[in-house]
Amino acid sequence: MAWLEMPTRSDISAYSYKIQLEGTTYQFTFTFNDRMGKWFMAIGDNVGSTLLDPIPLAANWNLVGRFVSKALPPGKFYAYATDGTDVDPARFDLSNRVKLLYKESTT
Repeated sequence: MAWLEMPTRSDISAYSYKIQLEGTTYQFTFTFNDRMGKWFMAIGDNVGSTLLDPIPLAANWNLVGRFVSKALPPGKFYAYATDGTDVDPARFDLSNRVKLLYKESTT
């Protein structure tokens, strides 16, 4: 069971990329909502079909733990606040003060 740091950026407010996690390719989309002051993450499959609608990146919380789907990555995602606070990532915090981590499953 390993921890992986997911690629994130804060220099632009919306972006997507594909990445392989535990043998399966997923598409991740990140958007910053100016009105709400929050980052959101969506997960899709390798052809872009939505597996999880955008959810807010909440600091130090199992982001997808409440969702049950065999289509989602089997591990856990955390928006880890490196400064020891539980403050959600602001516009320029993602990839700086807050790192998106993926904890591989045990299976």
